[in-house]
Amino acid sequence: MAYATNSTATSYWSSLGDYKQWNSAQLIDWILSIDASFEQKYKATLTVKFTEFSIVGRKIDSLDREDLTLYGIINVYDRKKIYGQMQTLIAQQKRTDYQQENVASLSEDDDNDGE
Repeated sequence: MAYATNSTATSYWSSLGDYKQWNSAQLIDWILSIDASFEQKYKATLTVKFTEFSIVGRKIDSLDREDLTLYGIINVYDRKKIYGQMQTLIAQQKRTDYQQENVASLSEDDDNDGE
């Protein structure tokens, strides 16, 4: 699979919906999309470890950079890169959630104005 890199990857994957709904395979694909070298380095290990530890998208929020070591991301630079992209993904989702809440709130206000 050919992957986009860095911000393009985050934008592409965030367009697919809330990362908290991703299964292990989607989360692994997203991580591999961060850097072209990651598929060769980490695909097999992440597949085994994420299955073993039941890691899915909703668990991103509770992971820290050092947790990635448990899942086979030994290289500190790679951990920093992945963790940084996770933080970007989380921030994008929070912005999306906030915007959706505000739109819903405005719609409710408009509905109540007609009463």
